[in-house]
Amino acid sequence: MAGPSSMMLLMALLTQGSGSDLLDYVQSQAYWNIQGVEVSVGSMRAQLAPVGAGDVGGLVDQLAGGDDVKRRAAAAKLRRMGAAALPAIQKAAAAAQGDPDKAAAIQNLIGQILRKPKADAVRRLVAIRTLGELKKRDALGTLRPLLKSKAQFEADYAAAAIAAIEGKTYRRADTLAKAAAKDPWLLPADCGIVGQMSIPQVGGFDFDQAVKAMGAMTGGQDPKQALQQVTTVLLEAADRVGNVRIRSVTIGVADNVGPRTGFVVLLARGIYDAKAVAAVLAEEGGGQTEKIDGVDVLRPQNEFALILPSDDLLVMVAGPTPRPDRPAATGLNDSSEAPMPARRARPMNAAVATMVAALKKKAGTLRADGDVGKLIQAADTSAPLWAVARISDAYRQGGPIIQPFETATLIGKPGEDGKTLKLTLTARASDADGAATAVAKLQEGLQEARDSIAREAARMPFLKPIADFLASIKPNRDGAVVTVTAQLEGAGATMLLPMMFVGRAVPARAVREDGEVDTPPAVEP
Repeated sequence: MAGPSSMMLLMALLTQGSGSDLLDYVQSQAYWNIQGVEVSVGSMRAQLAPVGAGDVGGLVDQLAGGDDVKRRAAAAKLRRMGAAALPAIQKAAAAAQGDPDKAAAIQNLIGQILRKPKADAVRRLVAIRTLGELKKRDALGTLRPLLKSKAQFEADYAAAAIAAIEGKTYRRADTLAKAAAKDPWLLPADCGIVGQMSIPQVGGFDFDQAVKAMGAMTGGQDPKQALQQVTTVLLEAADRVGNVRIRSVTIGVADNVGPRTGFVVLLARGIYDAKAVAAVLAEEGGGQTEKIDGVDVLRPQNEFALILPSDDLLVMVAGPTPRPDRPAATGLNDSSEAPMPARRARPMNAAVATMVAALKKKAGTLRADGDVGKLIQAADTSAPLWAVARISDAYRQGGPIIQPFETATLIGKPGEDGKTLKLTLTARASDADGAATAVAKLQEGLQEARDSIAREAARMPFLKPIADFLASIKPNRDGAVVTVTAQLEGAGATMLLPMMFVGRAVPARAVREDGEVDTPPAVEP
């Protein structure tokens, strides 16, 4: 029986633990297995030792030599030097044109460095973390000087490693909390849904627990081998863009969202290398980059736009696909010519321009005295998960569960055990009868969903947190007010909640072949 896809294995990891860093999901031992490095304090020191530019010449000579051991070691050291060594390596490449074997070896190395510009930074972070996991006090002398490192993440990883060796609890400093609290107010005024999810900054990951969950769904495949697969996939990204840390995700959904209208804005607050991400997107060659009021806007596809304003914020605007080209109403040069095709307009362009202006002014058009703004101020925005919605006519196209309601607020707070997230959704309807009908429909839909996910969880145990979540949902009605409580175990699965919340509000419509939109009767959930 074939093993599962890497995406399924990654889903198993996400639902079995929490991590705010991309590298939290890369197991140290799996990483060093891929690198062919035996793990010890000495070998980790070697990974962190600087390689001087003056060594490049000798290493390049070894790279094209006949000794396989020296050749591999030289290539590894040159790769560790990364982009910093490229000028010297390229100079050596020019000088080696008379030696085809040497020139080929050097060009191959240059290609490896260019394809993985962040490989050295990733290697250093994993080496620092590994020293902490070894818990050998003789590593402290290597780690303490790194507390002053200016390289992204290094001082933080060194502090965590030192704490692990000394048997202390380490919690990452939340330096972005104030900025994250202001992110909802960067959104456009015509948002009907606004929400935010904070990612726990605890670090670490229980790989043993994840491997057990993965072992039950890998079709006989060795779970450790499966973990190696996931590590390889994650490193493809990490070696290109570096480590990525997410502190919070803020989302805004247009109040008129539909197949040809509206937008979704996502603000990811954290730490990453914006230039590296932009370079990778440019290298992929998809889409285009344009300047709007002096700000670079990347458009990898017609439906997405990315703005990378700093190393602690990424903004994504998504919208519906532009209308297909069709003859313009006017545009005939003379009676013999065919109509000129109309330009494909992106429906989300206005939202992109609004976000560019908001980033420049550090303030969006969402107003505190507006309907959604008042809902935000009334909500407990200190909670790790919150969302508010003003139910618009467009949202009511989503079905009878939504139709009777005017507003909704979702709050998620940690349970007493610290391992669960307790959720409370409060929705206010226009009348009690409509609320009663909605609750009945919700109960019916929940039972169907519970039965379906239970069958899937029997095959794939990593889905059990979702099955348990559905089983925990309890609606209660008091007149026109409906309160739904639930709890979710496993911080990783919490990432699915914003999608669930937004998905309930998106109307189900059909697009005809001519590009026009049909709005069908409300469908049952």
